[in-house]
Amino acid sequence: PNSDYSVSKGAASLLVKYYGEIIGFPCANLRLYSIYGPWEERDRLIPTLISNGLQGKFPPFADKKISRDFLYVDDCTRAFVLAALTVCKSRPGLSLNIGTGYQASLEDMATKAKAIFNIPGEPTFGCMPNRKWDLSNWYSNPELAHQEMHWEHRISLEEGLKLSANWEQAAAEVIRFGVTPRKDKKISAVIACYRDHEAIPIMYERLTKVFQKEGVDYEIIFVNDRSPTQDEDVIASLCQRDSHVIGVSHSRNFGSQSAFLSGMEVANGDALVLMDGDLQDPPELIPEFMKKWSEGFDIVYGVRLKRIAPLYMQVLYKVFYRIFKILSDIDIPVDAGDFSLIDRKAVDQLVILPEKDVFLRGLRAWVGFKQAGVSYVRPERLFGKSTNNFFKNIWWAKKAIFSFSVKPLEYIQRASVLLFLTSAAASVFYLGYYFMGPRTAAPGVTTIVLLVLGMGGVQLFSVSVLGDYLGKVLEEVKGRPRFIRSRIMRGQEVIDTKEEILKYVSKSREERSIFLS
Repeated sequence: PNSDYSVSKGAASLLVKYYGEIIGFPCANLRLYSIYGPWEERDRLIPTLISNGLQGKFPPFADKKISRDFLYVDDCTRAFVLAALTVCKSRPGLSLNIGTGYQASLEDMATKAKAIFNIPGEPTFGCMPNRKWDLSNWYSNPELAHQEMHWEHRISLEEGLKLSANWEQAAAEVIRFGVTPRKDKKISAVIACYRDHEAIPIMYERLTKVFQKEGVDYEIIFVNDRSPTQDEDVIASLCQRDSHVIGVSHSRNFGSQSAFLSGMEVANGDALVLMDGDLQDPPELIPEFMKKWSEGFDIVYGVRLKRIAPLYMQVLYKVFYRIFKILSDIDIPVDAGDFSLIDRKAVDQLVILPEKDVFLRGLRAWVGFKQAGVSYVRPERLFGKSTNNFFKNIWWAKKAIFSFSVKPLEYIQRASVLLFLTSAAASVFYLGYYFMGPRTAAPGVTTIVLLVLGMGGVQLFSVSVLGDYLGKVLEEVKGRPRFIRSRIMRGQEVIDTKEEILKYVSKSREERSIFLS
């Protein structure tokens, strides 16, 4: 025996043998192999294979050499009837193998499914972890059952798969409301990509290794934000190799925040991990995020203790986050970028927010829920140079502050009051100086010039701040979409019309709703 389950089966067979041979009770032990057919649990191999096959795709597979002896349920029930009529009376306590004697590997099952369901592309093996009791030579010898009760299987594996598929389609309205216990939580990784064609394959390998090691179901969504390099081609090749990968392409560059939201709408996971495609966010930190998540935290974000960058940029980033925290109307964690794990209930709130010009790390704090940080050192880009520069970072800082604070408007108001009081005090001073001092013109042309220039600078600065706020209001009232998807790729399938894309996204939402129900 190689598992607790097999130990219990061994004990049960000995118990049946005792009651049959010693006590004389009319019984037999039927050693059933892998029974399949209507009403089998939804998370088992063949129901999963059929439901995916009917959608024209392969499910994720473990090692292709793992085998089973699959027996259709009608052959199994016939064996019970025959056993009750024969060996239970003639040879009580006997153990009999009930199987086909045919060894069907996962590779064989994928080949049969491809032929029956006309699935395009090729299956990917090894993307699901093997269980410790899996074997490459698991099949029966049913000769004794044939000798003692004239039983043998009648339904071939191909015929059984077709019968199961027919039942699946006929029973769709019933079984779709059934609760399917899932073995693991599902994690969706959403990666915003721009000029990351060299890093994407490495990101895929590292993410896959992490998720398989953790033993969770997963999907990897690469969002190509209209990169001028070969990002889309690289993503398409990964989609064809692995059913866990989904590719989303935008019609133009909408920015990383819109790319994240685009992937979040498509994702089906119980939790989402947001990452940049340049590998500055290490996938190996995800298990620590998941650990915090399992402890009850709904949002877990990465805290950058240090980043590999020029010293002046490190200082400016530190200063920005602390100024942002002071100015913000909500509690903003410092040194926390987009890299984070967000629970489904928080994701659902983020994607329905109506604003167009978004700053996700601020919205992530705004939605609330229980949050925690995990510290890490952020490395340099693995390839190429960052598209951010000093002026782009100034733009990001303004975007953050004007999205989550009205304090600059309050400061302008305070400055105007202060300047009014200063000018009133200066007027009183010069009036007194005129009457009490010598009868000469009050000196200070330089003072007047400096005051005019200073006041003018303050006014222009105030107008520019007001302009930024008005610009944000203008962007919101235009009502333009935050992004436009040009295509979605999954396996060999490419969805590239507006209607099909909307249907795909709506279907993803419906699947989440059905599961939550």
